Parts: sequence; C-alpha cells; structure tokens
Amino acid sequence: MGYLANAWDGVSQSKLYFLERQCQALKKMNDKSPVYVDCLGDLGLYYVNTPELLTGINYLLESKKMALALGLKHTVLVNDHTITNKLAVEQPYLALEIFENQYKTAGRTYYRDSTALIILAYTIAEKLHETGNFSKAVEYLHEADEIQRATNYPHIKFKAAIPVDLAVNYSKLGDAENFMKYSEIALSAYEQIKENRPFPRYYLYSVIGEGYLPFQSDSALFYLDKACNSLISQDVPEDDKLAEVLALKTEALMAGADFAGAEKTLVRALNLLVVSPLDSLPAFICSSAHQEELRRLYNL
Repeated sequence: MGYLANAWDGVSQSKLYFLERQCQALKKMNDKSPVYVDCLGDLGLYYVNTPELLTGINYLLESKKMALALGLKHTVLVNDHTITNKLAVEQPYLALEIFENQYKTAGRTYYRDSTALIILAYTIAEKLHETGNFSKAVEYLHEADEIQRATNYPHIKFKAAIPVDLAVNYSKLGDAENFMKYSEIALSAYEQIKENRPFPRYYLYSVIGEGYLPFQSDSALFYLDKACNSLISQDVPEDDKLAEVLALKTEALMAGADFAGAEKTLVRALNLLVVSPLDSLPAFICSSAHQEELRRLYNL
C-alpha cells in the first residue's frame, strides 16, 4: 500500500482492489495486529461513502471489536464517530448525545488526541446547528478553535470552516457584530489555505451573503453576486447550486423592496431547474431531482 501511494499513476486497479487483497491476505495469516485493524477500518471508511453503507458499517464494527481487544482507543473513537455520523440523519438527537459523550471521554494525553477533539467538537456544533441550538453550537465551535490554535492547526481546513460556521450561527442569533467579525476572519483564512480547502469559493460567498440577510440587504447582494459569478465561471456548470444562490438573492432583493428585480431573478432560478423554459408564468413541469428546491422557489 505504501508503494501504491507513491506510484499511483502506473496502477490500473482501484484502491479498493488492493485494500481487499490486503485484507484477505491478513485474514489467511490469522493476523490480529493493528495492521489488520487499520485495514478493516479503511475498508469500512471506503464503503460507508458508497451505496453499500451496511457493508461499511460491518467492517467498522469488526475493526472496532479488534481495536477494543488491543486497547486502541483512538481507532475505537474514529470508528464509532464514523458510524454515528452516518446514522445521524435518521436519529439526530441520539447521534448528538453519542458525540457529546465521546467528546467528554476522549483521550487528552497525546497530540493526536487533539486532532480527534477538534473533529468531535466541530461535528457536535454541526448537529446542534441542525437541531436549532445555535448558542450551544457557538460554544463548541469556540472550543474547537481554541484547540486548533493551541496545536498549530493540525486540521488546516478548519482554519476557514470554523469561522464560517461561527458567522452562520451568530447570524441566526441576530448578533450582527460577531457575524461580521467572523465573516472577515473566514474570508481571510480561506485565502491563506492554498490546498485542501473545506468548501468551494461560491459556498463561502453564499453562506456569508445569506448571513447578511437579517442585517444588510446590500451586503447580502454583494456576496451573493460573487457566489453567482464564481459558479458561472466554473468549467462544469452546477445549475442546482446556482438556483439556490439565486433564491437567496431573490430574498435579498425583496428585503430591499426591489420586487421587479426579485421576480426577474426568481424566474432565472426557475428556468435552471424546470424541464422546459418558462414564459411569463411558472410552469409546474419539473425534474424530480429538484423537487425540494423548486417547491422553495414557487413558494417565494
């Protein structure tokens, strides 16, 4: 596997092919070392991001069982975190409780423990945001940020992701001062990260633009226009993403009482998603892939 990491261009088979071969060889050798534990975990992490989610969870559970026997607490934490995160869609409050218990009991001895704590605190903040607890989400984001700074940013992508999420939550809380403060920090941090950025540029602008909606419609329009331009300049168009940003722009125009501009922007957004272009009135013939977004646009 180490060779493949350094000479990938000359390999015709997929990473999964070699992972499974490695796992089969270790199993035949009756290996019970951390190498086999990691191999099972790698297979689990691969499959949980495919339609074969249950296969991935089974690999992670097998890896966790062996890791417990070997006292590999960090591996147990990673496997539990991954499984819980995948099941959080159906059980958000249960997942949140599990994540908070993991954070309380996670190791705090070695440097690598700090990297796990950052991910846990950030994940908890995400789940709290999803359940509407914005003030507590801010608390966990600040904890994650403090650990990041104290350990010299082991997860460089969070240097921009954490202030973006802080800005979003402060906007939800109606705290304009802190929203603007962390928006500026996020914009600056994003430019400092040259590789492994946590999200595309249009997303950064659209989130900040949306955050400005309760405070300044002109500033919201400024950033939403930047988001639109970023999407339009891409080599591969993303009509659904552009429609989402245009929907936010519609709200900003309405807040500024520019209803003619709002209507024009809204029709542009609808035209991106419907099967056939609109005339003067919305057509209710739409692609099933965009039903939720179209419902939102028609409501607007």
